[in-house]
Amino acid sequence: MLSYRRQVAQMRRVAVQALDAYPLADPELRFVAHGENTTFRVDATAPNGPDRFLLRVHRPARHGRNTDRAATVGSELDWLTALRADTYISVITLVWCGT
Repeated sequence: MLSYRRQVAQMRRVAVQALDAYPLADPELRFVAHGENTTFRVDATAPNGPDRFLLRVHRPARHGRNTDRAATVGSELDWLTALRADTYISVITLVWCGT
């Protein structure tokens, strides 16, 4: 099992790769938390100017070996879609499966 520090470093590498899928200039990644998922604050220049985002990396097998990962992530995406529809919170979702 990886140490806490190595887990965060691994998730940071995934986050950096995922940022390539977004139209952001000079993104700066700042660690926020590591638990159920790993989250990073992203400060970058978006198409409409400077902005700040939260990037969440799902930890594989976090919910157990026998859990349907696609269903788990799907339910989280459904929740984010509801947030976007029912609140003033700006929510952008992207499913990125790194190599």
